[in-house]
Amino acid sequence: MRDAVPVLGYLADLSEKIGRKHSTVPYCGDLSLTDCAQIANWIYHHIPGASK
Repeated sequence: MRDAVPVLGYLADLSEKIGRKHSTVPYCGDLSLTDCAQIANWIYHHIPGASK
């Protein structure tokens, strides 16, 4: 599964490195941090239940 979904490997390596698990993915690919924040803000305000 790690090979099929690269972010799973990234999160597993990060968890091993810092000793805790993450619930968010601190990786935006080719998007800027501003673009990622704007997308997250839109999801937070427009998708029912996403703010929880």
